[in-house]
Amino acid sequence: MSDSILRLQSAAADVVIKTRPFAEIIYWGPHLSHFSPQDAASIARPVANGRLDVDSPVTLMAELGHGLFGAPGIEGHRQGLDASPMFTTTEVVQDGQNLTLLSEDAQAGLRLCSELQLDSSGVLSVRHGLTNLRPQPWQVDRLAGRRARPRSHGLSWPLDPRIPAPSSDP
Repeated sequence: MSDSILRLQSAAADVVIKTRPFAEIIYWGPHLSHFSPQDAASIARPVANGRLDVDSPVTLMAELGHGLFGAPGIEGHRQGLDASPMFTTTEVVQDGQNLTLLSEDAQAGLRLCSELQLDSSGVLSVRHGLTNLRPQPWQVDRLAGRRARPRSHGLSWPLDPRIPAPSSDP
């Protein structure tokens, strides 16, 4: 599968992640029996009426620098500077249903390590770690281990990473 579109899958659920230029969950829902990376455009979120002409990506860390209108997943600064990091994927490692993404913001001097795991019952676990790449301290005011709520095919899922995606059964 292409390095920029990856899929974690179980019998109950699939998670499709766009990894480049930044990590973003583009689908989390019932198992997709016939899917290829070329299908990613067909499951992309539409641009809402009355908003920007271009969709604001819902990255794994929910960064203000990408145009997010909600609460960011990361807040902090380096003595008032580097307050809106924008992470770009530098390395992707997939081992079965485990995915590790390394992302950096060279301007802010920060590295983000995101680990995603989809278990056999469809539960998605997400863990983030932040590393300061500069000698000056970067004050962390908030590092929220949450996902923004993805919407695919009119469905949305809870923020709690321990709650599995809904099944396709009524």
